[in-house]
Amino acid sequence: MPLGQPPADLSRFPEYLLPARRPLYRVYRPDRGSPWWFSGSGGGRFDLLDGVHGTCYVAAAPIGAVVETLGRLAAISE
Repeated sequence: MPLGQPPADLSRFPEYLLPARRPLYRVYRPDRGSPWWFSGSGGGRFDLLDGVHGTCYVAAAPIGAVVETLGRLAAISE
């Protein structure tokens, strides 16, 4: 289910600042055609639904990037 529009007041929304040189990881599906594809379908947890912008899902660890991309699978073998 899409998240919908954010509330007008985001002052209590959690904020986390990353160090400037902190590596981030991303896994993308080849059927998207490009690693620069950003999700905007409403199928992701934080997809932007304005029809113009997308959401880039990244993780602090490689396994997190895999889970962001393949998380709907029940199990992933080694």
